[in-house]
Amino acid sequence: KRQMWRRMAQVERVQDREDRYNAYISAMTMAVVAKNFTENGWGLTRAPDELVKELRTNLHKGMANNPQEETFVNVIEGTLRPLFIPNTLLNAKVLRTLKPMHEEWSQIQLEGALS
Repeated sequence: KRQMWRRMAQVERVQDREDRYNAYISAMTMAVVAKNFTENGWGLTRAPDELVKELRTNLHKGMANNPQEETFVNVIEGTLRPLFIPNTLLNAKVLRTLKPMHEEWSQIQLEGALS
């Protein structure tokens, strides 16, 4: 309940009228159709420590190798481009490792995919 009040306060601060309306509709829809991912709502849940360590190591190595800037993506706003560290194999490992956690939450067998 507290998280929903917090979300509504965030929505109220949206300046653009249409964006505020869309945020309100999105929040209401999620409140009706999505159950909580954790006992605390959409809070944090822990990934396996070894996986987090591997992600962190890959990030540090990628940053040390002068990563390229992300190409233009319509939904990323602002003048600074995000940095891009290629890690296709690690991404696939993350999806495989976390899939059982998401299947347990959703109570359905999920089909793996990369977007």
